[in-house]
Amino acid sequence: MTRDRRMTPGTLPRFDGWALLDLESGSVIRAGRLPGTWLFDDFSPDGVHVAVSLFSGRVWILDTRTGRAVDIPRPIDQKEIYRMGWSSDGSQLVSTDAGGILGLVNTTTDTLQSTVTVPGDTMAVGQFRPGTRDVTLFNTFGQVFTWDTRSERAIAFGCRIAGRDMTPDEWRTYVGIAPQFQVCPA
Repeated sequence: MTRDRRMTPGTLPRFDGWALLDLESGSVIRAGRLPGTWLFDDFSPDGVHVAVSLFSGRVWILDTRTGRAVDIPRPIDQKEIYRMGWSSDGSQLVSTDAGGILGLVNTTTDTLQSTVTVPGDTMAVGQFRPGTRDVTLFNTFGQVFTWDTRSERAIAFGCRIAGRDMTPDEWRTYVGIAPQFQVCPA
């Protein structure tokens, strides 16, 4: 992360640019501007992408080979993101914010896949459990939770709680105009 202004001792540094460096030669391979103020970043497992969280609550994924970036849609009420972590295969990214909202990003389609709010409405930290799609998370009260991020699991849970399939009105409200099909087993 880079900045044009001098840093002032005793203040929180604000970074508004990025640079990819060749550490052996000391040269800049590629550089650019961030679309906001940087908070946190994390390289993908293969080292090709960098996820950048911005003070505004946005997540930005940068392709280090091209310098092209993708702005990921964010949850409606997400606050500034203080931690991110990649799945071991790099296909998903979990972001955690100051208000306890975790966002799950599908990095293949660059879309927000789902969100979950940690009980207690407090800052939370989440990390993928190695070799799984599960996210282990904990809040500032010291509580630890496991989030099974598989959509099949969420669907099965919703069907079990509702005890029925979606009505046509619910389908239109939550799915839209796509043709309705049976979601819950009969």
